[in-house]
Amino acid sequence: MKNLMDSKKSSCISQAASASADGPCCSPGLETRTSEDQDDQVTPCKRSKLDSVSVEEEESGKINCTVDPQVLCQTFTPCDGPSAGACPRGQIDSLRIKDCGPDCLRELNSALPTFFCLRSLTLNSFLIFRDSDVLGLARALRQLSESSHSSLADLSISVLPYTELLVILLDASPNMTSLHVEVQTLIWGPHFLLHHPRSADSDMSELSLEKLTVKVTELQTDLRLIRSVLQRSPHLTTVHIAGLRLPTGSSQSQLLTTLSELRLNDCRLLEKWSNKEKSLQQLVAALKKVPSLHTLSLAQNRLAKNVCVLAELFSGCSPSSVKQLDISSNFIMPAELLEFAKRLRTHPPPQQLTLDLRENPGDRDPDTWNTAMQRLHPFCVLLVDGWTSTNTMADHISNM
Repeated sequence: MKNLMDSKKSSCISQAASASADGPCCSPGLETRTSEDQDDQVTPCKRSKLDSVSVEEEESGKINCTVDPQVLCQTFTPCDGPSAGACPRGQIDSLRIKDCGPDCLRELNSALPTFFCLRSLTLNSFLIFRDSDVLGLARALRQLSESSHSSLADLSISVLPYTELLVILLDASPNMTSLHVEVQTLIWGPHFLLHHPRSADSDMSELSLEKLTVKVTELQTDLRLIRSVLQRSPHLTTVHIAGLRLPTGSSQSQLLTTLSELRLNDCRLLEKWSNKEKSLQQLVAALKKVPSLHTLSLAQNRLAKNVCVLAELFSGCSPSSVKQLDISSNFIMPAELLEFAKRLRTHPPPQQLTLDLRENPGDRDPDTWNTAMQRLHPFCVLLVDGWTSTNTMADHISNM
């Protein structure tokens, strides 16, 4: 990519656009959205290399410019595509790079400290990012966040090599309100980040995070990392966690804060507990202490017969405020759903409940399943499907 970007360095990025003479090309790998055109999908272009300016220069008043959208489009587009015409006018506030390789990320990092109009950044890679490249991104994010002109609020990145980098990205951009990360690693043991010490202040500093999504594919995730992020995020309202494996002896209540939406999908909540019913009761008790919680998803957690415990959400003098409950893909048999319906009738939810029952083997005993649904109908909106458990693969996936 660098061989394709050979413009002379100038004092302002906007000047670099007029200095280039290469023709524009289109690319399917990068999407931009401008402040003048929020709805139309933009096909970007490519010309010259981006030149960044330091935050010190910007703060001192020596320079008063941000990343030029034409230069940005021209930089991240390959030169072998058909012509797409001129880049859109206006400032780019949303950028998505579908296949962000190391060279592409390094070029973006050089421009990011002065990309003041950017509000949303999505970086996807078919390969796992190297930790050195992610640390480079963190440094660029920190420079950007230190400017009073920064607008970045939403970051989505996949795939990270391990969970510790999630915390580093948040430390680098503490004013971010939404973070979506995917983590994949098969390496067991601690990870050591060279040349990136973290201070005690960063461990305690408050984050502006309102929405957190973490999808994990790891042999084991240090739960303390996730817990520390939640504790530092008093404004957090939505948490989506998928694939997290809770270690033996941990308490699910460690993941709770003042939330309106909590999704713990495919976390195998009961996997390592000898008394599964008791552990689920502990989770229910913790959830009932969160009065702002309206959406709860426990899909793909092997609840099976223990689903009956969830009826206790609405028991007692302080019932849960949950309005949407997702228990799909939990291998809930018809007799178990009928027992759940009986308990729920004893302690009905204070308001109509949307109950997701999809991908559970109701066809194992259709009469019992239908009876259970009839008992649930008075106080539930039921989401069901025509799932067929004779499809052995579907049956296996539901019980994974």
